[in-house]
Amino acid sequence: QRLLVVPLLLARLPPLLHTHTRVCLAALSAADTDSTCKAESVQKENERGERHAQIMSDSNWPTVAKNFGEDVKSPNKKWYTSDRESLRNALNVQQRRNFVVDRAEETSFWEQRADFLEQEDEEEELNLELDEEEEEPAMFTGNEEIEFSDDEEEGEGKKKRPPRSSPFSGGTAADDGDATKGGGLELDLSDEDEDRGLFDAPTGGLDVYGFFDPSGSLTVTEEDTEDGYDSINSGAYSVPASDIVKDSDSSAPSPGDKKAASSTKSATKDIWSDDEDDSDEDEEGEEGEEGRNPMSKWMQRFQNTLTTIRSFDTNTPLEVLMAANAELLHLSQDFLHCARTYGRIIISERFLDVDHKTIKPAKLGGLAGGEKYIVHNVLFKFAVDSEGLLGSDYAAAKVAGNELKGLISYFNCGVRELRVPLMALVDYMGFRLVAMSLLPITKDTLVYGTNDGGFTIHNSDKKFSKLMRKAGENINIKSHICGLVTEKGKVRRGWKLLHSAADVEGHKGLDDNNYLLDFSRVLPPETPDPKVKASHLYRLLRPEFVKAYPKPLCSDGFSGFMMADPDASLHNKEIEEATEYLNTETIPKFVRDSLTWQILEAKEKGQLHSFRLSEAIHAKGLCMRHIGRLLEHVRDEDQFQEVKTLLVVEALGRVLKNMLRAKLRKKMKRLKQPLEAPYRSLVIRYLNLVFGKSAESTQYWNTVLKRELKTKFSVYTIITEDIFPLKIILTAWDTPAIEPAALLFSRVQALTGLKFTPLATRKYTGTRIRKAFQSASPFDDSDLAEIGERVKHMNIVAEALGSYYHYKGIYCRLDGDNRGAMELFGTAIAKYEEALGSNPTNKQLLRLCALCWERLNELQMSKGQHIEDVKFSLSDSRIQKTDQYYLRAVEADRSDAFTLYSYAKFLWRCNRVERAEEYFLQSLEADPSYTWCIRDYGKFIAERGEVEESDRMFKLSAAIQQRQSSRDAAEDNL
Repeated sequence: QRLLVVPLLLARLPPLLHTHTRVCLAALSAADTDSTCKAESVQKENERGERHAQIMSDSNWPTVAKNFGEDVKSPNKKWYTSDRESLRNALNVQQRRNFVVDRAEETSFWEQRADFLEQEDEEEELNLELDEEEEEPAMFTGNEEIEFSDDEEEGEGKKKRPPRSSPFSGGTAADDGDATKGGGLELDLSDEDEDRGLFDAPTGGLDVYGFFDPSGSLTVTEEDTEDGYDSINSGAYSVPASDIVKDSDSSAPSPGDKKAASSTKSATKDIWSDDEDDSDEDEEGEEGEEGRNPMSKWMQRFQNTLTTIRSFDTNTPLEVLMAANAELLHLSQDFLHCARTYGRIIISERFLDVDHKTIKPAKLGGLAGGEKYIVHNVLFKFAVDSEGLLGSDYAAAKVAGNELKGLISYFNCGVRELRVPLMALVDYMGFRLVAMSLLPITKDTLVYGTNDGGFTIHNSDKKFSKLMRKAGENINIKSHICGLVTEKGKVRRGWKLLHSAADVEGHKGLDDNNYLLDFSRVLPPETPDPKVKASHLYRLLRPEFVKAYPKPLCSDGFSGFMMADPDASLHNKEIEEATEYLNTETIPKFVRDSLTWQILEAKEKGQLHSFRLSEAIHAKGLCMRHIGRLLEHVRDEDQFQEVKTLLVVEALGRVLKNMLRAKLRKKMKRLKQPLEAPYRSLVIRYLNLVFGKSAESTQYWNTVLKRELKTKFSVYTIITEDIFPLKIILTAWDTPAIEPAALLFSRVQALTGLKFTPLATRKYTGTRIRKAFQSASPFDDSDLAEIGERVKHMNIVAEALGSYYHYKGIYCRLDGDNRGAMELFGTAIAKYEEALGSNPTNKQLLRLCALCWERLNELQMSKGQHIEDVKFSLSDSRIQKTDQYYLRAVEADRSDAFTLYSYAKFLWRCNRVERAEEYFLQSLEADPSYTWCIRDYGKFIAERGEVEESDRMFKLSAAIQQRQSSRDAAEDNL
């Protein structure tokens, strides 16, 4: 009887009711004739999908597909995406065109199916939340007996074990727990490869219009470019409000964009419980939330900006896009300025009595890292080995770098529901300080992971656990059982299945959002070195390698967190296999097929001193500590001498940085005063020891530096043997293409943050450096301008600023100012390349770099006249550079339709017809409803005389656009 009422209701519904809603109602109504027809249509489509799925699941399906020819249609988008490579090899060009058209015509049906499935998933999640907590899944198999400790068998009334130091997390239980007060963070600090180009997560960045794409990547960088480390403070990153462009971009849009937002401000309300900051704001007496204190709510500003940007589509006005990017840029400037300014003060006063400190330490509890500080809602914590768990402050600094790298991995994993804090690392006077924004969390908001060294494992929120599983799959890390055992070997109760490292904390925030903390062991470790203490806590694999490795790896490998996991030995074995694969397959192949030829190409162009070595190494998923292994595979021939020189100089520069930092820390511990002169004198004496001509210097190179090259970078070649005079490489390895002494001095400046006067900089560059280093004391106090700080951070600045210049260049080009446009495109390229130095496999940045190069080339070649008619030649070095960036972008993600489409158009302009058609088809195979690609592919084949096929593509493009417009109108009306 209820079903009979449905037709009556359906007849009265507005005609513009959303399509899939009407289909759902129709499927329930068997009495109504029109509804029955709709239901039968859906049923037929389902049957057809099942039939195709059955055909395609056959073991010889490529042959079947080829025999079916143009009648073959894919059962669903997921299958098609994962298997299109095999299909591509099985079909000819015409069959692939037919396949794409069929897929495009099916798109509306599969979009409806996706809506249904999404609705079902939401209902399932709701049911899970309402259900009572289920029993833990079976953990052990076989006939083994599970024994629990006596104290746990007595029940919950038993008094809990007091917190104690944990050898697994690099901190204490008390410290890990208390650090979350007020949104604080107990960091297992790290940094794996300190260099000017740091870290990467394999995907994401800014889209072609320049606004930040949160589904992509946020990069990490170090401010150690040749422009100096004060670029942000000096105003180099400031964006004047008057420069905001008020025009639209004529570029083609990327596929899959959502509806544009009507406002650049988000209505999201954040809950904050920091009364102290609120009182500070009131004292300023200014009106408005941002006016009172723009630094008071970092996460609120950050998330509101991201929410705004995520709402944009290709119809969003350019001024709105630029305003949002400017807000993102200003946010990062504010945060970095805060981290830099207060970080220097805190480090300078580290050993002063509390009463004499400008910034008083906060009472957050815990011992790891020593005192903690909170300034303007930013938590500062030293990266030091205060408990002796890691063996040295050097290792603690590495752990801090891994903390930042792990945070970026989660931000880039594509799970938007998981939020991370803003973070930066400040290196000054030999110490590393971690700065991060406070989160709206407490100890009671913990729902995932452990904050007491593994004694209590949390995984109480099923939805949060599902998000973590999805994130782990995207990062390519393995789910595993986390839990401890007693001294008698009995399994402790409370073990849980986790999808990350056990000490990654997940919190359901006070604002009901999902937050993550403690990222130092997000990535799996390399096989531990028995000679290095706790190496499994800071010698981790890089995200690029982990992402590309065929198997997911366990982040808790070789740690005590897996004591309760019966597959612990299997997880460790897989890490050993991955490490072996890296050493025996990845490194030799990289040196032989890539690195050597990149360096030789730079040599031919006279660009060895500006070659981005760290970017090249990181792009392959290798760490800078692998330099020694890279050297082992460089051929011992004269033509490859520059390859050896670059690798050895890079390793030496990092050794000198570490030694200088250790000396500064020792000096500060002894003096205990925030002075300047003693530390300047120490730096000058050390530089004279390294670069001066004396017996003491020679002895230092042959003993200390050789030892550090072996232990830190695994350099066991002839240069570290006793008979080899190491310092001779500064002169004997000098060639017309490279000057080792000048390059080493330049790298020391970049890696340490030391700032020299302009006169000293000129004196120690080029051929003049040889004469300067013939003296026993080439440096004096007047040469050193400042012992500068060095900041590593979430590099929103370079990306947002690159986007800004990109926009402005487009505006200038449309306005007829071609010279200004070329200058701005060049500046945008420099900023994108700066970000790529730390994130070399970022597909969005690579594509943007290629687009900027293409726009710059067309302006230079056309002089602004008839730009659309400009043709390129791949024999031109500038066009080759563009081609290289496109190829790297395609390699970063072979399923990104927009990248494939952009590269196809570029190849079309280069008159590479066959390759252009291949990438047009690959783009449409990735997204058959991509109207811009369909339209331009129609133009492409029309140019080749295939009129009927081109008309077919134009009609398909128009049909898809009309269908999308109708759908958007229906949604708006609804």
